[in-house]
Amino acid sequence: MGNKEVGARVKSVRKALRMTQENFAEGAGITQSTLCAIEKGRQGVSKAVLLLICQKHGISVEWLLTGEGEPYGLDGEIAAEVWDDPALEEIMAAYHQLGYIVTDTTIERLQNLKPVELNREITKFKELLLLRQAQEYEKFTRECIECERKRNGGNHE
Repeated sequence: MGNKEVGARVKSVRKALRMTQENFAEGAGITQSTLCAIEKGRQGVSKAVLLLICQKHGISVEWLLTGEGEPYGLDGEIAAEVWDDPALEEIMAAYHQLGYIVTDTTIERLQNLKPVELNREITKFKELLLLRQAQEYEKFTRECIECERKRNGGNHE
């Protein structure tokens, strides 16, 4: 597993998901500068980070390490069609951000949607992403409040 080749594949995944280095790195639990070094092949990827990237974005570990097979487990023809359509690419990115596994059947269903139906799917996934972000923010806020209470000895002000 060469650092440059793996780094190039990590970068291609990030770009396909339309994520910034900062956002992608945050999701992988590393700094933006570490991700930059990985993408340029100056630094290897730890097994933990590699597995997290694959799990979080539905990427094939084999593909990320070797370049063999398809990144999302799709056959080559379907994969090429998906990435040529910006609307499908947007939905794929949303699927992966939500942690959904994308199957050939899902791709075929999305490809057969009329433009208006495809726009509804995009809107639905954007709403799901916003809901998940709101839930994560609410959880984070509750945790902060709880920490503050503990720090104040349980006193409520």
